[in-house]
Amino acid sequence: MTPTKDYFVRVRNGLDDLQKGNIGILFNADFNSWSYVRKVFNRVAGSPNALRFAVKMVDNIFQDLEKIWNSLIEEQGQFVNNEQEKSVEIDFVSWSKRIFAETTMIQTARQHPNVLSAYYNRITNRDLDNIQSINEEFLDRLFIATDCVQHYLTIPPFIRNLPIINTYSNYLYENLMWTRHYAYNLVKDRRKEIENIEDKEKLSPDMLNMLLTANTPNDIIQSISNESNKKPMSDEEVGDIIVEIFSEGIDAFILYNVGNNPDVEQRILDEIEKVFDYRTDFKISYEDLNKLVYVEAVIKEVLRIRPVTSTISRFLKHSDKVDEYNIPSSTQLAINIVSLHKNQNYWKEPTKFSPSRFLASSNNDETYNKSTLMNFGGGIL
Repeated sequence: MTPTKDYFVRVRNGLDDLQKGNIGILFNADFNSWSYVRKVFNRVAGSPNALRFAVKMVDNIFQDLEKIWNSLIEEQGQFVNNEQEKSVEIDFVSWSKRIFAETTMIQTARQHPNVLSAYYNRITNRDLDNIQSINEEFLDRLFIATDCVQHYLTIPPFIRNLPIINTYSNYLYENLMWTRHYAYNLVKDRRKEIENIEDKEKLSPDMLNMLLTANTPNDIIQSISNESNKKPMSDEEVGDIIVEIFSEGIDAFILYNVGNNPDVEQRILDEIEKVFDYRTDFKISYEDLNKLVYVEAVIKEVLRIRPVTSTISRFLKHSDKVDEYNIPSSTQLAINIVSLHKNQNYWKEPTKFSPSRFLASSNNDETYNKSTLMNFGGGIL
């Protein structure tokens, strides 16, 4: 079988129209550029300092969220069924989007969007002017922009440009460009901040700082340049990565699956109570994460059931043979991740939501082949 590099080439139809053919991670068709960006991103995302920073920021956000919800209960709560404490019904979908947006943005870019407090002010009529902040606008546009790439990749140009359809195409494109410029401005402002800081020890270990300082004298992480890429990343490269992180980090399905499986929810609560000793004022640390074994298993199971992407497409550079199949060059291939994750040959009861299959203490029938779990592309995404 030929090297992975020969399977890397991606279909560029539509990508060049979006200026995404040789930038970022998810849709980068330039192997050298992708390889460099991927190495930097992996090193940054896996940095202990970055993880500790992220855990601290997320913990702070949930402390703030608790205060916001307590205030909401105080203002709008009612006593139900002779309960001793007030309760209030909330639109959790709207809240969850903002929770994930707030946590993703602050741990990635140290950017506090305040979308939670803004939403609270709106539903409690504190924001009488109902003026949308630029961060809220970014969040709304981001959900629209995530459909843009798929639209341009799957629909031929002559159809995209037909009357009526081109109105929708332009609508998606304008929102994608808006979110990109938002990220670029964020990157430019942060680069100016970094240039004015002489001591790199004073730089916070957030992902944006790490990406901007990679391969520079202020490098927060160890230099990971390769022969083809020894230069720092440009504002455009960093900006596109930030947008990709934001877009992939806001939608999540953990709460949905946990909410539909009360036994799983109870086991999560039991583990949390065991680790934190029934305290309600606990603060989560980076070291605590390793103790939450079942929570990690739940995350893996959710990603198995609902992976980040359903398929991975490639464009074969040279002819090749896989098993008994002879595949000519210039053939477009696709890995069906959803099918792989639910294949009975690799998974016991594949349609069942069962986090226990990822626990080392489970019986041998529940162990799994790591090659059959491709949450983030198995190293070639």
